Amino acid sequence: MFKPTAWKYFVNKIQNYFNRKIIIDDKEVSIVGIAKGSGMISPNMATMLAFIFTDAFIDKTVLQTLLNIELRNSFNAITVDSDTSTNDTVLVFATGKAMNNKSDKIISRTGDPRLLKFREAFSHIMYDLAIQIVKDGE
Repeated sequence: MFKPTAWKYFVNKIQNYFNRKIIIDDKEVSIVGIAKGSGMISPNMATMLAFIFTDAFIDKTVLQTLLNIELRNSFNAITVDSDTSTNDTVLVFATGKAMNNKSDKIISRTGDPRLLKFREAFSHIMYDLAIQIVKDGE
């Protein structure tokens, strides 16, 4: 039976989280990542879950491209016990809430100069989460 306080157990178990704040178009933008899972971690990910959230106004295709690029040097480059799994998940979400004025333009191409600081922070979060997964390895 589910207990209303069960979420506290889950929250206490997630110790792998990182966040960064950057400025895009004079707006403070947050990027937050959490990850959980270790054991059977090998190149090309393994049994783990990672979620990255941002309130930046970024096109989903641009965000997916960044995710694919940054996976190479983060989650797809780690190993704990040389086993792999089909249950890997890294998801990224962008709400656009930090840049929600009608005058704010969506970041719709990877060459947009506004993406430089975002990409740097995004890369650091993915790398830091991947390293923490390895440190917590079983």
